[in-house]
Amino acid sequence: MFETKEQEEVCNVRVLCLGRTADEWKKLPQGAESLLFVGDPMDASTWKEAVAVCFVIADGKEEGVVKEVKSVIEKLKVEKVLVIPSLITSEAVELGVPTFFINQDKYSEKKEIYEIIYNAAESVKSIVSEPGVVDLDLKDLRDVCQCGERLIMTRAEVEGENAARQACIKAMEKVTAELEELGPKKGGLLNVVGSEENLSMMEVCEASEALTDKLGDEKCNIIWGAAVDNELGKKVAVSIIIAG
Repeated sequence: MFETKEQEEVCNVRVLCLGRTADEWKKLPQGAESLLFVGDPMDASTWKEAVAVCFVIADGKEEGVVKEVKSVIEKLKVEKVLVIPSLITSEAVELGVPTFFINQDKYSEKKEIYEIIYNAAESVKSIVSEPGVVDLDLKDLRDVCQCGERLIMTRAEVEGENAARQACIKAMEKVTAELEELGPKKGGLLNVVGSEENLSMMEVCEASEALTDKLGDEKCNIIWGAAVDNELGKKVAVSIIIAG
């Protein structure tokens, strides 16, 4: 079993919705709205909160939105904020930073798309904000984001026998379509979170093995972490970020 330790620094993660994506985001669970960035992203004074990671969501079909995303990216570089765009599009788009692309043609409902994006944002939040007994941090996230041009981010919770392994499998199944388009896997992060009573090194190893099997690439360097959250009860949560 792992024991909790104090977290040295909290990294703030915020979600910036451009265009009509804000309306869809607000339909998600209550916790989603608490992540929303408030203010004008082009105004330097709005970043006084010391946001470390900004998760930018945009629908590529909206006129002018890709140009807006690029402007936000350039602004956040100046503010030294790690920006992770999540772009809904079926077309090839170059944003100049690693991006989580979601092809809307592979989903029948918008709800599915935004649930995937919500899980992606939660995975980032878990990795940089959860108090870790084996730490993953903002530096690890930056390093992985520099590995490739495309990202996959996902998260799932499971309880019961082999919970960490099953949570890993469930999380990856949510992004099957995105995994097919990722190409060679160049690096990744795996964060396993559970209560002090049910999180063990064995659980972490099982999740790591399941992820390696799912990726089908033993050369992909996966950095893993473990954190304690007693509010999960009997559940184990797994967050995954893969760069390709």
